[in-house]
Amino acid sequence: MYSYLLVDDEVLIRKGTLKKIEKLSLPIYCSADLNNGNEAIEYLKNATVDFIITDMDMPEVNGIEFLNFLQSNFPELPIIVISGYRNFDYMQKSVQANAVNYILKPFNREDILQSLKTVLSKLEIKQQQTSNKIEVIANCILGNKTEIGFQSLKELLQEAHTPCLLLLEYWNSTITDPNILFKFNLPDYPLTILIIEKEKIASLSFLKDYLAGVSQPITSIFEVDQTFQQCISALNFRTMESPKLVFYQYNQEIKEPKSIQSIFPYTMEIQYLVESGKKQEVAKFLPEYFFQILEREKITLLTLKKIGFGLLEKIKLVIDDIFHLESNYTLPTVYTELMEHRFTFEEVVDFFTTFLVNISESLSYEQIYSSTDIIENVQTYLRLHYRERISLDFIADTFYINQSYLSSLFKEKTGIKYVDYINTLRIEEAKNLLAKTTKKTANIARTVGYENEKYFFRVFKKFTGFTPEQFRKSNSNTIK
Repeated sequence: MYSYLLVDDEVLIRKGTLKKIEKLSLPIYCSADLNNGNEAIEYLKNATVDFIITDMDMPEVNGIEFLNFLQSNFPELPIIVISGYRNFDYMQKSVQANAVNYILKPFNREDILQSLKTVLSKLEIKQQQTSNKIEVIANCILGNKTEIGFQSLKELLQEAHTPCLLLLEYWNSTITDPNILFKFNLPDYPLTILIIEKEKIASLSFLKDYLAGVSQPITSIFEVDQTFQQCISALNFRTMESPKLVFYQYNQEIKEPKSIQSIFPYTMEIQYLVESGKKQEVAKFLPEYFFQILEREKITLLTLKKIGFGLLEKIKLVIDDIFHLESNYTLPTVYTELMEHRFTFEEVVDFFTTFLVNISESLSYEQIYSSTDIIENVQTYLRLHYRERISLDFIADTFYINQSYLSSLFKEKTGIKYVDYINTLRIEEAKNLLAKTTKKTANIARTVGYENEKYFFRVFKKFTGFTPEQFRKSNSNTIK
């Protein structure tokens, strides 16, 4: 719908014009009908319209003076002039102001219809051009740089002193503000990119109702995509207690925890529930654990996302082992979506929960731990997780068995001690990596589950009779 302003000092004619236009059923509406040019000028200082219908012979500020104002301040605004006089000066000024038409009173339905159709055609062309321009600027901000995008962005910023980029979530598209230099709604996500003068950000009263990340001032169009990442960082460095409006600062020091495991000790428990196909338990416990940590540790949104990604990475490794898959990176599309499009704690928790519940449901058909022999289930678990720090105590709790009984039963069933079984799995994988890769031994040690490199050397020699270097040399012909 397009809005228009109707200006005519004769009330009956003004009302009659409105009725005629309403009966045309065009995608337009009257935002205001006013008595004279002076009222119209005051109105346009605080409001915007798509086109204007105005009389010429009016008191206070007449049509010529009003058209002069429009010509100086709104040169591209379509105008329809309606007058009761075939006055040359009126007609000449209408032409100078690029009026769409000059209609004499009384006019009929066809006269106003054709003029309005001409206006609508102009507005639709302008809207298409504006949409195209906005899109190329947005693509430039998002990192898809083009020559036309650079030029359009340069024109936008050349008169701005300290323009900043804002990234808003849950933007209400009906909100407008003359201080907004640029607005673009990201497709498929409730996110909006705005460009606003830094000094005017505080005056935007509607921001208190939105989640907003603010960049530093844009100093170069060649680095404008970096300001988008600054907005992302501002939103990701929030805590549950942060105010909604967040200003990104380069010198801001955010202390992220050194160890995700230290603040989220439930990783292995959630993994087991997912692998076991226990989707109800995953749906119940994962959100509880997440919000316990958020309340206790006051972590940032970024840390919450890292915890979730860590879970996905570990479960992906298990899935790769089960289905004999190979991949260098886990779920890049999910990573981008979460890092750049989801910025509330609730929706991030919900996303990971839903994702892992779905994986759990899929794995339920595999029946990974379905053996009636508890030791066989323990062995399956160890084969999938030998790279991690697995204590006998954790295994006993996971499979609901007394720790001492588990230790003796494991030795009885397998003929080997629990710790030796894990070491055998780790050393076999280490031998494979030494023979087929050029990875450093320290890296291999960590990969197979040994944090201490010296301890890895001792265990490796105990099980193979060689040091890792000796084993690699004797198998160097197989290294790729």
